[in-house]
Amino acid sequence: MYNDERRESYRLPDVSKATCNLSHGDNQYQGILRDLSMAGFFLETDNQPDVSQHYDIEIVMNGEHSRLVVDNLSGVVTRSDTQGVAVEFTKKFEWLVLAPIFYHQNNSK
Repeated sequence: MYNDERRESYRLPDVSKATCNLSHGDNQYQGILRDLSMAGFFLETDNQPDVSQHYDIEIVMNGEHSRLVVDNLSGVVTRSDTQGVAVEFTKKFEWLVLAPIFYHQNNSK
């Protein structure tokens, strides 16, 4: 059996209540976070950031009564398509363990 899975870490596919902001100088991009992992994520966005460009990253996870903001992150856009962009973190996303707990809690209500 052939497996074309190249991902090296667990990926959380459904983080639809999370948004992400990319910034580089005066350029700002915002979109819906998808496929979050320790290594990176996919950002659904209509505005296309430049591929190979480094960006400051802020992730906002929205709950029913609160929100969690993770900032001070950086990464590079590795590819782009009509749906959005893939972003690779410069350093591993150490707070990934909180995301499944947060979404399980909010989706079980």
